[in-house]
Amino acid sequence: MFIKNLKGYGLQFEDRNRKFEERITTVEEKGDSMYFGLGMANSKNSMYEKTKDRLQEEVTYLQSHSMRNNLVFSGIPEASSESQEDAETRGFIHEKLSLAKYIVDKASRECIGWGLSVMVKVDPEYCSKVHPV
Repeated sequence: MFIKNLKGYGLQFEDRNRKFEERITTVEEKGDSMYFGLGMANSKNSMYEKTKDRLQEEVTYLQSHSMRNNLVFSGIPEASSESQEDAETRGFIHEKLSLAKYIVDKASRECIGWGLSVMVKVDPEYCSKVHPV
């Protein structure tokens, strides 16, 4: 009888041991799967970072390209009207920089950098010609 009980306990322990081994194997497989998924996610994240950096460079290039005919002035007091501001800017360019007033296509006050500045759009016709310095 005692030996029968021992054999019964032995079978129960073997059964439990087999179930624990199956669970451990399942957990290990899931862990491996998670590491694989994490590697894939890190790879995609790296790809997205490179794409973001490339797009930021392109945006910066396009912004600088679109501003190539612009002059930016800061420290000019704000005028009461836009037409007065335009006239003051044209006068400043003519008097202080010795450039013709007609090269200014448009002057507008915009937030550039840390504060408000006057952005002057230079007439594209003027920019396309060669001018002596």
